[in-house]
Amino acid sequence: MVGAATSLGLAGCSSETGENNSSGNGSGDESTEAASGDAETEMESGGESTEAGGDATEASSDEEATDAESEESEDETATESDESSDEESSETDASSGDSESSSVSDSGDTDVSVKSADIADAFSLDSVEYYSEDVSNGVRGEVTNTSDSSISYTGIEVKFYDGEDTRIGEALDNTSDLGGGETYAFDAIGMLDSDKADSIASYTITVSDSAL
Repeated sequence: MVGAATSLGLAGCSSETGENNSSGNGSGDESTEAASGDAETEMESGGESTEAGGDATEASSDEEATDAESEESEDETATESDESSDEESSETDASSGDSESSSVSDSGDTDVSVKSADIADAFSLDSVEYYSEDVSNGVRGEVTNTSDSSISYTGIEVKFYDGEDTRIGEALDNTSDLGGGETYAFDAIGMLDSDKADSIASYTITVSDSAL
């Protein structure tokens, strides 16, 4: 009887040990599975982070490309604006130059024309006319002091040119103390010989408030 009880006791211990081992193995499997699940979750999270990082990088690249395109567009617009302004300025200058040159014309009955006129701000050139007579030739006309003050010196200078645009002579006239609003009838006489006088094709005239 003692031997049988001992056998039963050993058998019970063995059974309990087996159950404990089985229980331990079961817990180990569950721990392994949990760890494996966590690792997979971390890997998936890492993948999602990587994908998010990739999206952020792509978005940043797109923004940089957009900014670069915007800057290029602004530079092109500014360049076109500058070129347009330069062209308009050139056209305006050319127009002003043509207007100044064509605003004065010779009123005489000869073929001699006014090449250009340079009139000081305080004056207006009311008329101008080239003439050629038996013993002299020159330019007559009227100039008015358009200011309210008297001008101590008024000078008129005429330069003559032939058909090849070569300067061949000049004529001068002046007056003093031209009052505000007053008009001076000038006569700039040229001392040219007959050959040069016959070759005159155009002239320039300058009206100044200082000695020429």
